[in-house]
Amino acid sequence: GRFLILKNPQRRTIDLTNDARIDEEKGLQRLMNALEIVNTISYTQNEADFLPDEDKLVTEVCNSCTEFMNDDFNTAMTMASLFELASKIFSWKNKQLKVTSITRETFESVKQTFNTLVTQILGLKDETATAADSKIDEVMNMIISLRNNDRKYIEFENSDKIRDRIWQSGINLKDDKGST
Repeated sequence: GRFLILKNPQRRTIDLTNDARIDEEKGLQRLMNALEIVNTISYTQNEADFLPDEDKLVTEVCNSCTEFMNDDFNTAMTMASLFELASKIFSWKNKQLKVTSITRETFESVKQTFNTLVTQILGLKDETATAADSKIDEVMNMIISLRNNDRKYIEFENSDKIRDRIWQSGINLKDDKGST
């Protein structure tokens, strides 16, 4: 929803077909993947790898994000710049281009620009992670319900096994006094 609106130019009809929805999901996932990658890349400067033209290009793309946002909140062009930065991020990850082809300052600018725009200003979220969290909550609620049922029917050995397995996964399950 939000992603589809943000990537379309203002005063333009939005395509709500199934194909558009699939493209929206792919595009959002691409940005979320790039966001995760840029936050895990470690930069170790190597002067021999530095490419002045590459550094200038990446700096211009970062600057264009701010310029587009200041130009009547032009999210469509901002999104285009973010996708351009995402391509750079993927090329660094896949070793098609060395991250050290740009300066540390430029890399930090990419990281800050990407994080600020994607999560704070545009408010984009990884919908697949939210769906996965929801499924995990469902499973945990079912397991807790099964355990409570065992306790209710005085199946303490099985109930304790479930509690111990939950604890091993890092979740501390506390029983209320008098609860079943």
